[in-house]
Amino acid sequence: MKNLKLKKAQIKKQDTSSVSSHSLYTAINIQCTATNCPEPNFCNDEGDTCYCSKGYVNDPKDNNPETYCTYKQHKQLTSFLWELLTNFGIGHLIIGNVAKGLFKMLFCIILLTLCGLICAKVLTIEGSKNALGIAVTLTVYACFIILFVWWIVDAICFGCNKYKDHNKVPLRHW
Repeated sequence: MKNLKLKKAQIKKQDTSSVSSHSLYTAINIQCTATNCPEPNFCNDEGDTCYCSKGYVNDPKDNNPETYCTYKQHKQLTSFLWELLTNFGIGHLIIGNVAKGLFKMLFCIILLTLCGLICAKVLTIEGSKNALGIAVTLTVYACFIILFVWWIVDAICFGCNKYKDHNKVPLRHW
């Protein structure tokens, strides 16, 4: 109960124009009850607004909801760490962007496999120290540079919270 009063006090301290402008984070002009605004979310003192707690938003696909603030946001930190540590599209898969995640994963696997096969083939060819060896080496380096740049860009975008989940909801800020 003390925690709920603290949350209400924090909301009252905020500029109400910024709170009400975020339709994902509030439900305004409703009959707010504990049933349609479930914990950890809360109603204002007048009982006409449901405020979403951190990590919850209104379901973007539900145009006429009976309950509010029930959509749990994906965590930015989890996606960022998976993308930073693996570079295989797992961060995209976690937030539900399956097509982008699978594309990156398949691209990485195919590219790395092809580079490995080409290197193995060139090393078995006699005289591969000439132009063919140099071309293959440059191709392999180019592939790794492409993957490295893609990895850095994705890590920065997850770190700056530029990606949204599959329902176009922002990730829960760390």
